[in-house]
Amino acid sequence: MTIRRLTLGIVPTLAVAALSAGCVPSDDEIDAEMAAGRRAAYLEWKQQRESGRTVDARVDGPLSLDDAIKLALQYNKALQSQLQDRDVAMGQRIAAYGVVLPSLQVTGSASRVERYRSAGAYSDVDDFSAGVTVTQPIMQGGKYPARLRNARLFTALTEERIRLGVQQLIVDVATSYYDVLLAQELLETNRMALVSAEAQLHAVSAKRKEDTVTDYDVLRAEVGVATYRAEMISQQNQIDTNRVALLKYMGVSQDSEISFSDKLEFLPMRPVFERAVEIASGLRPDLRSAELTVRMSEEAVRIAQSEWFPAIGAALSDSWNDGNGANDSFRRGLWRAGISAQWQLGIDIWGNVEEARANARKSRIELLDQRETTLKEIRQQMNSLANAEEVVRALEVNQKAAREALRLVEIGYTEKVRTELDVTDARKAITDVMGQYYQALTDHTKARLNLQMAMGVLGPQRLRGGLPTGAGVPIANIEEFAAADYEPTSAAGLAPAA
Repeated sequence: MTIRRLTLGIVPTLAVAALSAGCVPSDDEIDAEMAAGRRAAYLEWKQQRESGRTVDARVDGPLSLDDAIKLALQYNKALQSQLQDRDVAMGQRIAAYGVVLPSLQVTGSASRVERYRSAGAYSDVDDFSAGVTVTQPIMQGGKYPARLRNARLFTALTEERIRLGVQQLIVDVATSYYDVLLAQELLETNRMALVSAEAQLHAVSAKRKEDTVTDYDVLRAEVGVATYRAEMISQQNQIDTNRVALLKYMGVSQDSEISFSDKLEFLPMRPVFERAVEIASGLRPDLRSAELTVRMSEEAVRIAQSEWFPAIGAALSDSWNDGNGANDSFRRGLWRAGISAQWQLGIDIWGNVEEARANARKSRIELLDQRETTLKEIRQQMNSLANAEEVVRALEVNQKAAREALRLVEIGYTEKVRTELDVTDARKAITDVMGQYYQALTDHTKARLNLQMAMGVLGPQRLRGGLPTGAGVPIANIEEFAAADYEPTSAAGLAPAA
């Protein structure tokens, strides 16, 4: 049997065997594998739940906002996933050195050659060869340093994106925590109103037996009791909903039994717009990311322009060949050394340069837009902070007035100079004012938090390849908007001034 016939028979047989052996799964097989994998994951989760063991950390007892943030920075799955981008950036950085470091290529082959002999006879000849080539790039119009700078810029960009993720995580955790505190206060407010409404219903029902009030008065008292009960259910649902969200952000088990140890506080602030903008220019991650993107786009232009220049490199190679047959040669240690230059021009290079220039112009415009966005957000949050402070102070006065009004109405009702309707209205007024007060207090707290986010002071100034265990800057209060590690920045808004 000749080599030609043997090849024609073996190759199709190997291809059919690979398909029949399951090397290429069908769509139904993929669906079955996915279903089995998800089922196994569910059964594993169920077994862990029944045994009391969970993959996620469990947290029980009082929980402060600072502790919630620390746990989120340690266990949050989205942040853990984002931290893997550091390895991605490191891989690109290592690969970029390939444009300046030598490369090694090793080749080898073995073959059997069918040769025709006289009288229609064939003979087979074995042939073996191997080779080693070392190539060293020398220059290509500034392409190599531009690639290396671009890789370092991408590493810095990755760190800024992670820092932005850290800040957003702090905001999400704090927002959920504040929403729970708000719902708790509203729940307590409605609970107190319910106790008062039930007492009034009891009194009105007793008077109805004495025929001193009408059925309408009893019905109105019953509606008040039902209303406050419904509000309590609604607020309890808000507590449960935000509690679940908080545990998710923290990356801990949903079976955790926690209580919230912090309270809503009114911490007035006097922000200075120019100072806030100055700090945001140096610390805000998305602003720094936009600046890095501009620099990367400029390096991309240099890389594209380098294609206009010839690529020069040096190479050293050695090869071995061992063959048999009448016309075969035998050599060992055949080596070559030399310098090569390749210059290729085409309209595609021009197109790549124009595309890179357009992307650079686009990134500069996006940087300007990001600066305007920063100014807008700082101004908006400062206005929200100031307005929320005025509302809180106004409601503090209204709260005292509503409490006094309810006290006087209850006295008048006891002395039979006020009606049940007056008591119901006064109670509703104090409940509404208290709800508005706690809502305004929460709005003020969130405005303070969002202003810090807009300034970029949540968390550390730089991560430097690590991960903070705390917020870095207290999110409850900051003095003069000064971050603990803040340094004045240069006009570029990136590096500290010399």
